[in-house]
Amino acid sequence: MRHSVITKVVSATLLVLTAILLVAYYRVSVVGSKDAKARQLTSNSLEALHELQGAGFTLTRIKVDIRDAILDPQRFTFYESRILTQAEDLTNHIARLEGHVLTPEVAALTSTLQSELAAFHDLGGRILAYGRARNMRAATSLLLAEYIPAGESILESLQLIEGHYKHASAAALASLRTSAATANRMTYLNVVFSCLAALAVIIYIYASIVRPVIRIKNEVGRLAAGDLTSTYQALSDRSEIGDLSRSLCATITNLRALVSSVQTASQSVAASALGLSSSIKEVATGNDNQVGITKEISQTIEHLAGATQEIAANAQNAAAAGATAREVAQAGTLKIGKAIDTLKTVQESVLSLSSVSNQIGGMAAVIGDIADQTNLLSLNAAIEAARAGEHGRSFAVVADAVRSLAEQSRRSTKEIRDLTSTILQQIDAAIALSTQGAEGATGAQAALTGIITNINDIALTIEGISAVSEEQAAAANEVAASMDNFSSITHQVASSSRETSLAAQQLSALADELQQTADQFRL
Repeated sequence: MRHSVITKVVSATLLVLTAILLVAYYRVSVVGSKDAKARQLTSNSLEALHELQGAGFTLTRIKVDIRDAILDPQRFTFYESRILTQAEDLTNHIARLEGHVLTPEVAALTSTLQSELAAFHDLGGRILAYGRARNMRAATSLLLAEYIPAGESILESLQLIEGHYKHASAAALASLRTSAATANRMTYLNVVFSCLAALAVIIYIYASIVRPVIRIKNEVGRLAAGDLTSTYQALSDRSEIGDLSRSLCATITNLRALVSSVQTASQSVAASALGLSSSIKEVATGNDNQVGITKEISQTIEHLAGATQEIAANAQNAAAAGATAREVAQAGTLKIGKAIDTLKTVQESVLSLSSVSNQIGGMAAVIGDIADQTNLLSLNAAIEAARAGEHGRSFAVVADAVRSLAEQSRRSTKEIRDLTSTILQQIDAAIALSTQGAEGATGAQAALTGIITNINDIALTIEGISAVSEEQAAAANEVAASMDNFSSITHQVASSSRETSLAAQQLSALADELQQTADQFRL
């Protein structure tokens, strides 16, 4: 069964705590119960003694007040009131005393006290009745003969009961002292037992945890110093300490084998590093010769690439000039086309203007007819106004104004007709000119189109030459770049060879250091 370190520590701690709790439980349950009973008894006794003292004091005051009431009849009422109040207090003291009865003897004495108290109160009532009747002789006789002896009997009963309570209180105090002594002894025993249990736990923990850990620490110290000759035996304990011990033993064994392997391997590495260093030196010498040859080839290819690039540049310039000429011709063609379109638009606008002018001429004729008719109407209106005489004078004025407007409209219509005729003549001339311009522009456009075709053929030829030159230049550049890369690679190989040679030398030195380090371990 596997027992971990935590399980051991927790088990030992729980064992100690259980023992301490058992002792504490016994102390609390047994001693505490006795202590509680003793404290309750003491408390009851003290409260009962307090009530007994109060009852005795009240009884004495009642006896004194009854005596004073008989001796001082004028203040009888005052004393009577005090006596009645004190009698009630005395009854309450005795009643509360019954709540603290401890033994049957005390219960019997308390019952007798109640009977005596009842007789005492009855005698006091009779004395007060005689006093109210101013029969002081009878009151004095009853006071001396019965009341005072009854009071003395009550005092004796109170003293007997007080003696019982004092005895019970003394017994309770003795019990408290005994309980305290027992508690002290239990506390001492608890402390001693706790110390012994703690000592046992410490010894157990030292034997099962601390001592194995110290042995492991010593072995780890020897291992850190390089001593691998240890004969440490692993613990058989199935706890974390046992696991650590077995792991340490396995570590020592594995490390011993590892150091032995490292010593053997370091010797082999040192020998191989020497051979590798000499081989790499030979490779580096061959790479240096190859670098010189590669440089010469690279320079020749660079000259070829430069000449090819000049041819390609000239071809590109010619292609650019051809492209410029083509663009100029195309721009001229576009402008001529736009001019033709503009002439066509002008021709159409002139034709539209001719149509509009004809419409204006027609409208002018209509306006002339309307003006002639208006003139006739105004003439008729003037005739009718002349016939009307004085009443038609204003109408004649209006008719004259209408005739003037009609005459003006007729003249304006004639002017419009003349202007329209002139515009039509000019429109015919403009149509003829625009037709001639359109035919000339069409011929120029056809000529420019032929020029553009020839320029395109020349540009295609130049572009072919430029493309071939560029391909030749690109191929030369690629070859030059490849040679540069090859030269760079050759440099890198040479540099790497030198670095590898240096690394081989360093590896040999490291192998020697590793051998020296491994020799520090004692196997």
